Amino acid sequence: MIAQDTESVVEITASAAGVAFGGNGPYNLSKLSALGIAEALHTELMTAGAIGKIQVVALCPTITNTNLLQSGEAATNGQVKAEMARNNDKVSDLTVKMFQARWAKSMTPDWVAQQVLKHVEEEKFYCILSNIEGVNSTYSDNMDARIAQRYSAMKSRQIAPYLNTETQQLAAMPMDIKKLKDGVAIITGSATGMGYAMGKKAKELGMNVVLSDVRQEPLSKAIRTLRMEKGNGRVEGFICDVTSEESLHALLKSTTTAFPGKSIQFIGANAGVIFTGSTILSGK
Repeated sequence: MIAQDTESVVEITASAAGVAFGGNGPYNLSKLSALGIAEALHTELMTAGAIGKIQVVALCPTITNTNLLQSGEAATNGQVKAEMARNNDKVSDLTVKMFQARWAKSMTPDWVAQQVLKHVEEEKFYCILSNIEGVNSTYSDNMDARIAQRYSAMKSRQIAPYLNTETQQLAAMPMDIKKLKDGVAIITGSATGMGYAMGKKAKELGMNVVLSDVRQEPLSKAIRTLRMEKGNGRVEGFICDVTSEESLHALLKSTTTAFPGKSIQFIGANAGVIFTGSTILSGK
């Protein structure tokens, strides 16, 4: 992307679970790590003088109406059951109950994808999306208050280390997303949910879209469906396991072979699963 002559976007899907105060389980830790990767990437691009050419967006949504639990079960070939709490684990049990109660009341993937592109246009780095009752969901999670709570904890040194309160400019200039037209968008974890919705928005912009997922059947269905959606770009799809470096290299090679001479202008790092039965204390 740095070597290309075109403007590009890197979207990294973290979660409000990596932003809000506290949290539990490996899922929250993984999303905090994803947020840190996005921040580190932005810093490195700034050092390389690429900000303004490559824009990074850290997507941190609260509960979104996807099949995240079921996709986790599929990704492990049924070894981890969806919505299964661990025995005698109160934290795990409460997490399962929370998801069961709120999943259907939450934000839609299409709305989330729309907000990602809006943040690109408005040169915003943190795409922190909250469930707001009567606006984009049927309940409120009061995310701004939870962010303030985390900041207060960090400032008091109770839990987190020193927080640099100096604010840096996160992008050199707004991006005209029309410039993404005819480029290639690669989105991982895009057979369903937010990943698919981002592919749909990319195709609407006139981009060529590469869907990728570890699940063959949902991916094949997504490719067929997206090809019928609005937009003139081509749609291809390839199996990819993001935990395998070899698989990621194969995805890149398949993409450049499918779209020779085209610039990769949007990367959506969206793949992820959640195992609600897993907790830190259990070590599993």
